[in-house]
Amino acid sequence: MQIAASTGLKKMFDIKEIGTFELYLIQKHRVPYGLYYHQRINDFVAVDNTTGQAITEVFETKEMMMEWFEHKSEIEDIEAWKQKMMLKK
Repeated sequence: MQIAASTGLKKMFDIKEIGTFELYLIQKHRVPYGLYYHQRINDFVAVDNTTGQAITEVFETKEMMMEWFEHKSEIEDIEAWKQKMMLKK
């Protein structure tokens, strides 16, 4: 399933769901460029590879993951941000 991202650089990329092997390849080889996520049993792995850096974060909910994709450039401390998001639940 692809999800359209709505802000900034993310307008150029859809967020694409990938499998375990694709996740491994993107993290190892840093291609193809794009926004990706992999749903595991209890969490979501998000990968921003728009610049070839394969920035990876793990989230407990899909909503938190999507919020990160939307506001990644504004977040300075990812762990503090995750805690704040959990308190909003």
